[in-house]
Amino acid sequence: MAEETERFRVQGKLATAPEYKISEALTTLDVPFTFQYSLWGGNVVRGGVLIDWVIYNPMARPMEHYESHWHSGALGADDKLRLAKIAHYFGVPEVILIFGDEVDGETPQEDVVEIVRRRIGTAL
Repeated sequence: MAEETERFRVQGKLATAPEYKISEALTTLDVPFTFQYSLWGGNVVRGGVLIDWVIYNPMARPMEHYESHWHSGALGADDKLRLAKIAHYFGVPEVILIFGDEVDGETPQEDVVEIVRRRIGTAL
């Protein structure tokens, strides 16, 4: 029998364990956010983007969780172009990134809060 995967929800949307932990950290830090923010049609329109979080403090800042630091080759270039387009749209120098080797499903919540606090830095 297959092992049952635990399901997480953030703002009514399905989330991975790391996404749930990061969302809980944002709530602990009292940072308002939108989870899975749809831009240019989201994931239902070619060229659309679904951003993991947009935090509001006081201006909107995009934030993403990446399982690995970067893909390589053309996929890596696509990632970097996607992030540059998102940053340009929001008028910020860069997208806040949290990587899978920093936050995964096993990372203690108090550590996640500190990682998020450091990453969003001056946005607080």
